[in-house]
Amino acid sequence: MIIIASFFFVSALSAQEKIKSKETKEEKAARIESEYQSIAQLIDNKQFILEADYSRDQHGLSIPVTSSLNFIMIDSTSAVIQTGSNYRIGYNGVGGITAEGRIDNWKVVKDNKRKSFYISMNVSTKLGFYDIMIDVTASGNATSTISGTTPGKLIYQGHLVSLPESTTYKGSSI
Repeated sequence: MIIIASFFFVSALSAQEKIKSKETKEEKAARIESEYQSIAQLIDNKQFILEADYSRDQHGLSIPVTSSLNFIMIDSTSAVIQTGSNYRIGYNGVGGITAEGRIDNWKVVKDNKRKSFYISMNVSTKLGFYDIMIDVTASGNATSTISGTTPGKLIYQGHLVSLPESTTYKGSSI
């Protein structure tokens, strides 16, 4: 009798856990959809900053960077691309280079199934022309590839934030 009662008790607990996990999946789907819509609004308004946590070169060498000094800022029709370091002075006063320019050929592809975005643009600055591609997930994690008129690429991995939420510090532009 005790064994049969134990079996029913375990079965009931298992069924409750399945119901909880189903609710968790639904809650997770709702959270992802909410994050997706929030990121979509930032991108549609063209007012966001990709704050980089890691920088990677074309050879795959990845190093952690200071997100407040390494970023891509998009504000309507203009963009700022900045590299920086806590350990050097640099051309911009924060250990790197700051290039400001005008955005051309802005394109956004939304993947509603995977809840992601692909952004491509050209930026004309006093330092040259840059092609920027950004892949963004619903949670705001982003990877960008920046290539210019010179050989080589710079890849930033970080997250998108709205302009008011950003903690970036813009150096002097050239």
